[in-house]
Amino acid sequence: MYGVMLWFSCVHEPIPLPPPPKPVQLTSTKTDYRLSRTHILKGWYHAHRNEWKQSRASFLLAIEANPESPWPYIEHGNAEYEYGYIEEARAAWRNAKSNVLPTQVELHVLINNKIELSDP
Repeated sequence: MYGVMLWFSCVHEPIPLPPPPKPVQLTSTKTDYRLSRTHILKGWYHAHRNEWKQSRASFLLAIEANPESPWPYIEHGNAEYEYGYIEEARAAWRNAKSNVLPTQVELHVLINNKIELSDP
């Protein structure tokens, strides 16, 4: 009998909900990475159309939009290398290497391999 009374007294009391989770900030910068990716795609578009002036301008805008990331530099180097501009590609990859954190070992290996393979 006491159990039933205890159960009925608990049924009418609302159960408090936990507080909502706080929003998580994924990065400490305020860089819009989508803008950088858009410029990289435009750079590749112009590169495939052999419009090198526009292609380089797009890759430079991508680097300007996200200067602390190595990926715009890597993509710029890849485009330059693919279309025969070896010195410009190596320069872009060296700039990418300067932005890679020491803990990103795989990225260091990737960039080193690209630079070594492009040596004459």
